[in-house]
Amino acid sequence: TWQVRPSWRLLASYSTVTTHNRTTAPGALFGSNVDPGKTPDAQFQVRSQLTLADGLEFDSALFHTGSLSTGAIPAYTRLDLRLGWRPVDRLAIALVGQNLLDDRHPEFAPLFYHAAGEVPRSLFLQLRAGF
Repeated sequence: TWQVRPSWRLLASYSTVTTHNRTTAPGALFGSNVDPGKTPDAQFQVRSQLTLADGLEFDSALFHTGSLSTGAIPAYTRLDLRLGWRPVDRLAIALVGQNLLDDRHPEFAPLFYHAAGEVPRSLFLQLRAGF
């Protein structure tokens, strides 16, 4: 996390996973069903949170997830944007766009179905009120 200015914060993260699959004795409950292909080798995200004048907020997030060999799920990059307004303390209105770089993408291999579900691009208006 880096507080660039009082009104602007940047956040970033990176993770990597290395799996070592050891097979256990026949009939054992754990170990033999572990599939390293269900976990991406690497993921990263970069977020920006910016507070503008007059209660306006602009947030952006860029995510990248590596491919999964199980289910042949390709790597994908996702961009989410949010423009929010807080007219008073307990009321927030926001226009949110998610998965803006692609109309849809799969994120994981299904367990019981033949086709992977896909996450679609979405745009919505959000209203939050506190009491």
